[in-house]
Amino acid sequence: MEIIILGSGGSNPLPRPLCNCDVCNKARVRGIPYSRTGPSFFIKESAILFDTPEDIRSQLEREKISSLKHVFYTHWHPDHVWGLRIFEHISKTRPDEQNKEPIDVYLPQKVYEDFKTKYPKLFYFESKGFLRVHLIQNNEEIKIDKIRITPRLMEGHEKNVYAYEIVDGFNKSVIWLGCDVSGIKLNNLRLSNPDVLLLECPVPITKNLCAKLDISDGWQTTISKEESEGIIQYLNPKRTIFVHIDGYRHLWKEMDHDAIIEAVKNLEKVDVGYDGMTIEV
Repeated sequence: MEIIILGSGGSNPLPRPLCNCDVCNKARVRGIPYSRTGPSFFIKESAILFDTPEDIRSQLEREKISSLKHVFYTHWHPDHVWGLRIFEHISKTRPDEQNKEPIDVYLPQKVYEDFKTKYPKLFYFESKGFLRVHLIQNNEEIKIDKIRITPRLMEGHEKNVYAYEIVDGFNKSVIWLGCDVSGIKLNNLRLSNPDVLLLECPVPITKNLCAKLDISDGWQTTISKEESEGIIQYLNPKRTIFVHIDGYRHLWKEMDHDAIIEAVKNLEKVDVGYDGMTIEV
């Protein structure tokens, strides 16, 4: 199984618009791996995409991807969804063109409910024949060719976010825990010892600092270094790759690509993801 990290960033890309801090300027000048686009990844076998950030069109072009058949959504947050016009860009035809096959879109129950109120445009695109929406239940295994994909409701601080367990025909496995991981119920997962764990990148913020913030503060859902190390220890993956490296942390030099690599160098089997990274599982 070959996985491409199309976007390794989070809710804000790097460089941030109009920002001239050291981290953003470095990303602007050097490009990848210092620059990052919105969160998404792609399974080359069977042309399966996870999430459609605003950058999805340029991501697909950059990686020269020529086929897209299936899209899974992890949750409703804009950084994972707002590129959904990609379905129109791919599928809209002229009167003299042959209609294209609709793209299959898979929404776990709570994501489906959120999309109904927050993104009715997706269902409009379905009415135009650009896609087919499939409502899937928590823990329901979806088989596409030889790949099995199962959503697991994480039940963390953000209640409607799903993890995904992915297993190919050779029993090679991947777990995606790429966003809003803090506070999740790890026993909701069924896989252990995955070949690859795609894990939200922790930030240099401690539980003591969070304790001083309002319970609704966005930092409460941000995974800490201690929590990420606990997840890695619990799941015991053969390889962990940090993703969802957010540009809103740009003023912290610890979030520069080189600095993150330095920070994880003593962690066994941990790598830092970047746009266009290809992972052979």
